[in-house]
Amino acid sequence: MKGGPTTEPMSEQTQAEFLTRMRALPVHEFRVQLTWLYWSTGMHPAASADPYRWGVQRSGEHITWKRPKTSAWVSFPIGPDIRPFVDELLHELRERAKNGWKHDPKNRALYYLRLVRELGQKIGIPELSPRMLRHTAVFRVVRRTHDINQARRLFRVSTEIAANYAYSPQDQAADAQILRDGI
Repeated sequence: MKGGPTTEPMSEQTQAEFLTRMRALPVHEFRVQLTWLYWSTGMHPAASADPYRWGVQRSGEHITWKRPKTSAWVSFPIGPDIRPFVDELLHELRERAKNGWKHDPKNRALYYLRLVRELGQKIGIPELSPRMLRHTAVFRVVRRTHDINQARRLFRVSTEIAANYAYSPQDQAADAQILRDGI
């Protein structure tokens, strides 16, 4: 759905609602763990669907993988929301891939997308998707560090891509207001 609502990062309010609702869910469910993974790391579903191809693994206190579009290595700190189950989840992802579960990686990635969207419906955020979670992860790093270059390095994306990911609906509204009112 390029260009659709799932390409934008979550607003601050939606992020707060997401966290409150997600923390009320049972963490042992695969779809909950998967959604936390995407929220915490910004990982692309293709990487989680084919962890052997993309080198998804734990390395100390980081999760590492290759970005599907560029094969650039990403090393992301394990956050508190996934720390309790990260090893279990990574094992499950590898088992599903090894056993040919859902046949091929593309089907698994689409299935994981569906799981996240269904969870979004359940928690009252119907537009929730892995893409939204990925863009929100970049947005959160930029907001926290005030450094787009740090987000660029962390996620292994170009400055242009990091800027697009971090360009929130609030930023867009503010820019539109400036254009309407003049500088």
